[in-house]
Amino acid sequence: MRGLIIFAIMALVMAPGMPREGSGQHMHPGTHVAGQMVHSMGMMSEIMKDINQMTSEGRMTPEQQREISDMMNQMGKMMRQMTTPQPRQMEEEQHRQLTKMQKRVKAMKKQVEKQKKRPAQPGPKPQPEEHKH
Repeated sequence: MRGLIIFAIMALVMAPGMPREGSGQHMHPGTHVAGQMVHSMGMMSEIMKDINQMTSEGRMTPEQQREISDMMNQMGKMMRQMTTPQPRQMEEEQHRQLTKMQKRVKAMKKQVEKQKKRPAQPGPKPQPEEHKH
């Protein structure tokens, strides 16, 4: 899963021909779609950075791992949708979904950090093996 996340981040960061916010390129009035796509891609990039940070720490519960996997699949679907012209209504729905995902990932990140700080539960001490001669 870590490889998939790294690949997705690289794809977002290195998307060819995508204008970056604040890069000095001015958008023309008819380029709302490109602006919305850039914004959505930026949100996805932030979400994936947080996911990558959580997965690199390796303290996620199976439920959190499933939830992250579902989010990754959903973002992949959104990226495929972005390759075709979209009605404004779909763009707005994607933005709502990404905002919801971003909030959930931030909450999960806090949970993972708490789990990291929590001391390991003491288990039974291993008994030394007896050597037979």
